[in-house]
Amino acid sequence: MDDLFREFWWLSFPLSFMLLGAFRAWLEHRARRDLMQTLRQLASEGRDPPAALLAELRR
Repeated sequence: MDDLFREFWWLSFPLSFMLLGAFRAWLEHRARRDLMQTLRQLASEGRDPPAALLAELRR
């Protein structure tokens, strides 16, 4: 096991970047889902969404 780490230590960098990218994508997905849920709730109540929410949706 020790030899394996010594030979492939450099793989920790691309793997960490991949994990960071996946985490960032998950956070963006969660934010987008929450935004859509808020817009659905406003629509069901018959209220117009604030311009800031619509701008965030277009981003």
